[in-house]
Amino acid sequence: MTDWLLQQQVVLSVALIFLMLTVRFLIPALGAGRAYQLWLLVPVVLIAHNLPASAVSLPAGPVSRYVTGTGSLIASPAGNTFLFIWAAGAFLIAASVVFRYVALARHIANKHHTASLHSRHYLVSPAVSTPLLFGILRPQMIMPAFFHSAFTERQQSMIIEHEQTHLRRGDHLWNALALILLSLFWFNPLVWAALSAFRTCQEVSCDAAVLSHKSQADKIHYAKALVQCAEHTTGNNTLYPAYGEKKTMLTRLTQMQKTTTGNKTITLATCLAISIFTANTALAKLAGTLVKAEQVNLAQPVMRIDPVYPAEAAANNQEGSVILKFDISATGTTENIEIVDAFPDGVFDESARVALSQWEYKPRVQGGKAMRQTGILVQLDFRLDNTRASNANEMEKISVTR
Repeated sequence: MTDWLLQQQVVLSVALIFLMLTVRFLIPALGAGRAYQLWLLVPVVLIAHNLPASAVSLPAGPVSRYVTGTGSLIASPAGNTFLFIWAAGAFLIAASVVFRYVALARHIANKHHTASLHSRHYLVSPAVSTPLLFGILRPQMIMPAFFHSAFTERQQSMIIEHEQTHLRRGDHLWNALALILLSLFWFNPLVWAALSAFRTCQEVSCDAAVLSHKSQADKIHYAKALVQCAEHTTGNNTLYPAYGEKKTMLTRLTQMQKTTTGNKTITLATCLAISIFTANTALAKLAGTLVKAEQVNLAQPVMRIDPVYPAEAAANNQEGSVILKFDISATGTTENIEIVDAFPDGVFDESARVALSQWEYKPRVQGGKAMRQTGILVQLDFRLDNTRASNANEMEKISVTR
């Protein structure tokens, strides 16, 4: 998990920097709607970066040989500090989101009433200080208690249209995805900055959609509604972009004053840059240098459990060996364990199989992707000689013909 998280950071950071610069300086040239659509680059590039590099597994090389005795030692993996810190941070963020969501849902449920305007239904609740779209599976428009007293009917209509635009575009789902990515990559400061830029861009694009066919008088009323929302908005942060959050409101007012040109050249150049970046990300998975078979098996297990020496074999002073074939998954676990050869037959097989099933390997990474390895061979020697058994952690490579 740690390796995967770190492997995403370069491509993710480049994508976020590109998007933040683009929406900051090119919204008038691209148009607010197109600028918002560019944020699709984040999930697309993450998917492209994690495409399977190849359907063909890496080949196996020589067999690894280990010696075990009656005094087997169990190796324990070293603690992963980064993984612990990441997991703690991800848990705290996810728990905070869930807690705030549940708390707000309860407040709304305890005190609200239903209203409508021009056949458009919504809830009014003192639990919120700004109009918002709340919910994931069945989102509802929630208006603050001052909604009817602070805004004219025309302003109310445009505010409702704004929230309906969020609903029509599925912004509540994109916001949920953004929170999931924040929980996964919270340690990257660019993710926090990008989340703020994403939500602001989301609001600006909604404003543009609402005002696209409105008169100048309506635009003035709409701008005044933004200011009034900012005046009533409290410091309580919600899970969704606030209609009147002060910092966002200033950006939105600034963007409303700018003329959108929809420059085709800049739009095409931006789309071309995104296409090249995404394609290179996907192709990088297929362009990794092939790993020689001898190098594949150089990876040693990070956790190795010595087999239990069968009591009956020890009592009979019986020694032997077992050769096993297995696969190493992309996460480093052992799978598809088979007995290739054993001497004497059937004495040490089960003990060897049980031990190998608990081994863990550091995954082989090729082209930034953890690869599955198949047909790995290991030989476990069962010896009663305590001197040789004490050297069980040492590994030697021997060539075999397969």
